[in-house]
Amino acid sequence: PLSEIRYLFRHALLRDAAYQMQLQTRLRALHQLAAQTLEQLFIEEKRPYLSDLVFHFRQAGMDDKERYYARLLGDEAADQYANGDAISAYSRALELAHDDPVEQAKMLLARAKIYKLVGNREAQEADMAQLMTLLTAVDDSQLQHDIWLEQASFAELRGDYHQAAKIANQLLETVPIRQYPRTVTLAHHQLGRSLIDIAEHEKAKKVLFETLTLAQRYGFQSEEASALLHLGHAFDDQKLFHDAIRYYEQALPIFADLNDKRGQCVLYNNLGVAAAVVADMATTLRYYEQALTIANEIGFRRGQLVIAGNVANQKARQGKYGEALANMLQSVTLSRELGSPRDESRFLNNIGYLYVELGLYDESLSYFQQSLDIRQRIGVRRSVGSSLLNLALWALRQERYEEARQYAQRGFEVSHEIEDKNGEVQATMFLGRALAGLGRLTEAETTFQTTLAGAHDLNQTEGGAMIEALCGLADLFWARGERSVALAHVAQILEMLAKHVPEDLINPRRIRWHCYQMLRVVDAEAAAELLDALVMELQQFAEQIPDTVMRHSFLTNVLMNRAILEEARSVISSRR
Repeated sequence: PLSEIRYLFRHALLRDAAYQMQLQTRLRALHQLAAQTLEQLFIEEKRPYLSDLVFHFRQAGMDDKERYYARLLGDEAADQYANGDAISAYSRALELAHDDPVEQAKMLLARAKIYKLVGNREAQEADMAQLMTLLTAVDDSQLQHDIWLEQASFAELRGDYHQAAKIANQLLETVPIRQYPRTVTLAHHQLGRSLIDIAEHEKAKKVLFETLTLAQRYGFQSEEASALLHLGHAFDDQKLFHDAIRYYEQALPIFADLNDKRGQCVLYNNLGVAAAVVADMATTLRYYEQALTIANEIGFRRGQLVIAGNVANQKARQGKYGEALANMLQSVTLSRELGSPRDESRFLNNIGYLYVELGLYDESLSYFQQSLDIRQRIGVRRSVGSSLLNLALWALRQERYEEARQYAQRGFEVSHEIEDKNGEVQATMFLGRALAGLGRLTEAETTFQTTLAGAHDLNQTEGGAMIEALCGLADLFWARGERSVALAHVAQILEMLAKHVPEDLINPRRIRWHCYQMLRVVDAEAAAELLDALVMELQQFAEQIPDTVMRHSFLTNVLMNRAILEEARSVISSRR
């Protein structure tokens, strides 16, 4: 009968369910036994078995134990730069934290740092927002400090440098050093970094030396290496490259001992930047290659971005404008993906400079203006000053001297307000060129002398501003008929360029062209040799520009390039 079938069916289901429950109970017990056995057998060294422990405790339904080992597994994966595994482990531990705000905060903080490394800004921002929501519920002072420090780092990454400095100062004002020496050391370090970002270099160095002292006193090796790194950065920003290299080289072995690959990556990149000024191209590219290898290995996306941008700059200096432009356009896209406005502004600026070199002035102005807008929005005043000087360069290349003067004057004012001595030197150099173009020769001479004095004060006697000012003075002396003084300057310039072409010399070809125009009157043989070199360089650069429109613009729209070729044709005609 139907009722009997129903009974038998229900009986079978109950039997299977009971059997399944017994089986699951037995399996959970076996997984618990396996996990506890691993714990007891490998008390001293559990790292190779962390994933097994997580698995067995999960199958055993022991949430607290699974969470504990998932967190350790995340830490181990993070140490090995297995970023995807670290995120997965921290995410699982977070799921198991339930209503424990301290454990939730620990997992969110750890995961946010991995998202920062791999450049997942959206996920990082979401975790930071959750952390700030949890902050008041976290009954752990050290953890609260760590959250605030990460929030300062996140503000710095977004380009909000004043907010980062504000958080660091608040920690320094409220946290007692005797109880929390590491927090105070890290807050000093964050403040020093933020001061560099807003061009307060002398204040930054003072704070970073304090950071270094604290780190050495308390034995914080990681903070010691980071303080040395950013001291180098501060000197680098001031174009004191030999001092910068000295601090970088002190930091490198400490990062290596700590197996801090991110720190090593940043250091090799910074050494490449400094080497571009004081060493040769091969050394520079070798440092960049070392940095990029590490960045690729650990999945450090912002590192990849910055290094690629620096390599693109070197390509531009070699005349490989097409390759450099393609790389920089990709870098703009990636910097937007990473939510890094400062990097975006830098690449937009560099693209603008490339277009100036190619004689595409409308395009150049557009990129320079985009860069300036971002820099003004995020409040990086030193970079605002730099953007104004780039606009002065844009105007000078088109012989729009009054516009150039105005941009240079504004750039000087910004640099003076923030006590950026290097910016002041660069601004006076551009201002001198603009005044000379306007025929205000006495003012131009005074301004160029100011540039020379500033370069001497900054120990930049072989830098680009020094050479530019000497060239400007040579032109002025030549125009006044003081040929012997002008030619002495020319000889000094050519000797300096023969030894080393400074990285910060905007266009060495322009300097050589001005020297040629004076030499051709008094030394035809030396002038002919210099002209041949200029023409050969132009041809080599032009051959590396694949786009025909860009190549034509480079040879015709850039007034100096056109003048060099016309001079060469004239000389050839006169020899016939």
